[in-house]
Amino acid sequence: RNAVINACRVHSNLVQLVNGTLTFKKSSVTQAANLSEHKDILSEESICKVVPVIMLQLYINPCLHLFVTPALVLFSFKPAKKLFGGSVQDAFTYITQVFKYEFVTLNNVDGKDLYNEALMFLRDAQCVNDKQGEFGSNNKVILILLHLLQPFVTGYRIVVITLLEMCKRNMQGTPTEILLYSQKVAQKGLAQGLVHPYCLSRDMLKNALFSFCILKYITKNETNGEIRYLPNEKLLRQLACFLDQEVVENSQKEPKCRL
Repeated sequence: RNAVINACRVHSNLVQLVNGTLTFKKSSVTQAANLSEHKDILSEESICKVVPVIMLQLYINPCLHLFVTPALVLFSFKPAKKLFGGSVQDAFTYITQVFKYEFVTLNNVDGKDLYNEALMFLRDAQCVNDKQGEFGSNNKVILILLHLLQPFVTGYRIVVITLLEMCKRNMQGTPTEILLYSQKVAQKGLAQGLVHPYCLSRDMLKNALFSFCILKYITKNETNGEIRYLPNEKLLRQLACFLDQEVVENSQKEPKCRL
């Protein structure tokens, strides 16, 4: 309790403790939200609900860097079976390229070393079974790690959905158009309780777009000073297949793979 009270004092511009209940200060929340950036997507009431969660996620993100690599190894199990001939390491190598601009710990490091260190952590935590090539017995930690990734996985998948919709319509889009449409898709999912509020983060959606451009999932064209992106449907569908998986309670039943 004392730790919470002290934390409230440090962040008194954002939160207040009234009769034992912790609440966000509305004025600070709306100011931090930058209403002009979201007014076409969310009502002010919705922003007041969403922005505090996004702000909390920003606190979580630095800690997440400690666990993102093991989480990505676990996340690679299903796609390994479907897309990479059962090789978790190959699937991990693929997805780290996608997220390397989101998580700095994935940059300028040998991919094999990253994988082996993560595997060692997962073995020690009983999250993987080497002999069987499947998840281990520590379901609690497995679920925590997979849930930590979900806002990013879902956010990137939303951008993929937007780009595939452009493919269907045989059109290109400016970065602003793609980001705005992606936020609208995220808002629909949020209203149905299907996505994390952080999926509305413009910074994360921009990172996804930048990553896709580097990896040639989209081609950058510039005409008369205007930048437009042309999607590569084949590569985007492969990525969509990788990202399209749910975190479920019976995670031990993941397919047997090669570690």
